[in-house]
Amino acid sequence: MAKTVGEAVTAGLRHGANVGSTAVAYDAELRATAVELLLTLAQRVMGESPAWWRNCDNDVTILANTQQIPVPYDFGGSGNNFQVYVPALRRELIWKDPAVLEQYRQEDISRRGNPEIYTLKNVTPTQGGTGLPPGTKMIDVFPTPSSNVLLALKNYMRGCPPFVDCPLAPGVAVDVAGAITGTYRYAVTYAHLVGATEYETEGGFISAPVSPIAQKVLVSLISVSSARTATDRLIYRTTSTGLPPFKLLAAVGDNQKTTYLDNTVDGSLLAAVLPTPSLAVSGLELFPVDYHESVFVDGLISALRAHVKQVPFSVFDKDWIKDVKRMWADQRNDRHAARVMPAYGQLPAARRFRQLT
Repeated sequence: MAKTVGEAVTAGLRHGANVGSTAVAYDAELRATAVELLLTLAQRVMGESPAWWRNCDNDVTILANTQQIPVPYDFGGSGNNFQVYVPALRRELIWKDPAVLEQYRQEDISRRGNPEIYTLKNVTPTQGGTGLPPGTKMIDVFPTPSSNVLLALKNYMRGCPPFVDCPLAPGVAVDVAGAITGTYRYAVTYAHLVGATEYETEGGFISAPVSPIAQKVLVSLISVSSARTATDRLIYRTTSTGLPPFKLLAAVGDNQKTTYLDNTVDGSLLAAVLPTPSLAVSGLELFPVDYHESVFVDGLISALRAHVKQVPFSVFDKDWIKDVKRMWADQRNDRHAARVMPAYGQLPAARRFRQLT
């Protein structure tokens, strides 16, 4: 059965670190530890892989008399461990450090012809005319092509996707006089980047009910994600009945602030509803669904037991390693890519990107 990182962490804590109470699942510090252990397991899973992620397999066309073009997001983080091939010439371009390529260009600035070398550069804030945000990866070639050139970009890697837990329940309390009356509950999701697109986790734990009477509600203790890819938090709220569905209230605007003052009447809530785990994106969905339980949940339970008992994970990992090897047994024989693994960053079609309305 498919699991999100949040579901795996909750199950792992309740079964692997439970000391007589399910309260362990609501402990922010323990959840952070569990996410780190889950990521360590994922790295070991990738270490057992007979194949690499297909990180990038894309074509881009660099136009005549231009030197740079944006590259696909899944290629830009590849360092120099990739291949740039010119199919029409049946030739691979040679990578050079940006400073070296620029030196070649300055020594023969008018040279035109088929590209021979390339590098990657970031768009800087001073490049205002590109229309691209700072940090966008650009491929830069030399010599400057005299006609349009198709470049085939390929890269394989063993990296793990970022894992993003679901948020804990926010705190709620009535505040100063305002416009809302009724009984309300709140939930939060994390918005985070997968490549260049923002996706959401599932709704986190639900808040306690709060009952304002012509008052505002202070939403506090809004979880801050430790994931580097996290960009924002989205707050969802019930109507005055206190019953689902949870509708989108607002975006916090960053991954730092921990409070939000709500004065929004029911009719002004946005249409989007709280994403379910089946629609969520947390990182775990990139691994084969059939093994979420046996490899990741069961592995995390064993890792947490080892952590609590302060013994090596190897004490518990013999059966787990068998499940990992079984997972990787399903692979294609005709190409250097596992059948069960998607392109890195490629998500199932049903997954929901960040909602704006």
